[in-house]
Amino acid sequence: AFVPDKTVRDFVAAYLRPHRPRLVLLAVLFLAGVGLQLANPLLAKSFIDQASTGAPFDRLVPIAAVFLAVALATQVATVAEVYVAEDLGWRTTNALRVDLTAHVLALDDGFHADHGAGELLERIDGDVGAIAGFFARFVVHVLGSGLFLLGVLALLWREDWRIGGVLTVCAVASLVYLVRGGGFVGRRQVHFLFLAVYLFPSILLAIPLFVLFTRLGLRGSLFGLTIVYIAQTVPVSIYMLR
Repeated sequence: AFVPDKTVRDFVAAYLRPHRPRLVLLAVLFLAGVGLQLANPLLAKSFIDQASTGAPFDRLVPIAAVFLAVALATQVATVAEVYVAEDLGWRTTNALRVDLTAHVLALDDGFHADHGAGELLERIDGDVGAIAGFFARFVVHVLGSGLFLLGVLALLWREDWRIGGVLTVCAVASLVYLVRGGGFVGRRQVHFLFLAVYLFPSILLAIPLFVLFTRLGLRGSLFGLTIVYIAQTVPVSIYMLR
């Protein structure tokens, strides 16, 4: 029966418990999809490194084949993950609809006099449908993106601690910015400065960056390229989150 005073955790667990196999399958697809997305850049790196060192063609073909197979498996896992998440969301919320309907039918006549049939249908079907959609999108997009970001940061720390450290700081700063609702001291001045800089063509930065990175010994390096990409993309991304 519908019990309105349960805690949120117990409430969700009560409706997910009958669907444990599907929940386990969703978790497996979820982890597999993230792992495959992290594996493909490593394969691409291996292919480029061996090709640049003059590796024979017969050594590059297997890497390319595995890359294509992983890319295809990633798409299959993503589609299957979305399907299972949607299916699980609808199955659990259908049980919630049944309990809500039984709860509403058990209420007295005064409640039904104050609330029309259309309003009740909207609450029982529309609101619960929104919960189902949120559940599917939350699992696929929010949790998936968060775990993928952690995996990317771990790989970057493995490749170069400097790149991993810079991107970790940027990720934490973006998270803090979101949690605070986009507010911080001096935000108006920063927004004005941000827009003022973008009034200048980006090509004007090419020569100063080239000279600066040459003097710092970072020209042609992965770390230098990472700094440039971070400086160009992270401010825009954070600004759009406001």
